[in-house]
Amino acid sequence: MIDRFKRYLEREFRAIKPTKAAYELREEMLTQLLEKAQDLKIKGMTDDDLIYDMCIDSLGDVRQNLIDFENRSKKVKTAKRNVVLGLIISVAFVITIVAAYLITSFAIGNAWGKTWLILVGGIFFGAAAVSTLFGAILIKKKKYLIAQIFVDIDIVLLTVFVFLVLQILFGFSKSWLAFLVMPVILIGVLAVMLDLSGTKLKYLGYGAFVEIFCVMLYIILGITMGLWHPYWILCLVGIIIDIIGVGVLVGIRNAKKKKAEEAEIQEHDIDEDEEYYTMWKDR
Repeated sequence: MIDRFKRYLEREFRAIKPTKAAYELREEMLTQLLEKAQDLKIKGMTDDDLIYDMCIDSLGDVRQNLIDFENRSKKVKTAKRNVVLGLIISVAFVITIVAAYLITSFAIGNAWGKTWLILVGGIFFGAAAVSTLFGAILIKKKKYLIAQIFVDIDIVLLTVFVFLVLQILFGFSKSWLAFLVMPVILIGVLAVMLDLSGTKLKYLGYGAFVEIFCVMLYIILGITMGLWHPYWILCLVGIIIDIIGVGVLVGIRNAKKKKAEEAEIQEHDIDEDEEYYTMWKDR
């Protein structure tokens, strides 16, 4: 019996690569078959062929199980390689950023007060890269609203870095305006995520984006160029655009509904005509 089990397993295991893990699994399955055969004999079964068949059936779909086992092994190996590669890239990135900071600081006289932006930029870039990776994974899994959190992290990091560069490197007195642009981008990305998720809230998201864009544009123009009056009308323009958008959406919805009703009526008429031509009196 044991030789039959071995021949069966040897044949089936040719479907996957001869790895150490596969060898151990084959030994485990042989043990399982022998224990099953012993249990059946203890219960009084004497037909070796029947015992063999029942033992093999107890393993289920062996070929598919082996393929799944090999795929899981490949995923584990790939994950390990990715972790090692990620660590190597991270260390190389840190070394590069620190080296760039030191070289630039020593090469340019009295630049220590600004070159620290290289370190900050490196930290922000690394954090954004990790956040983007998680966001991309979630988007691939169609978990858009959760992915929005990681996209927001990227936007905030980018905004803060732009603010620091404008303030420290260029001495721009109104660099804080970057934080007025940030909510516009956040709402815009949220609207896109809602659209991808297929929810009807996407219309609310796009409407909020239009209004916030107009309001922030008005504030920025007022602060930077003193264009307060009559440019406050921009806020009303956003509301008007939203109202027009709602009207267009309602019109499109009504047109589709009317078309569906006409198609239903037409189909009903066809059914009635067909009934007329095939209707006979009972005799």
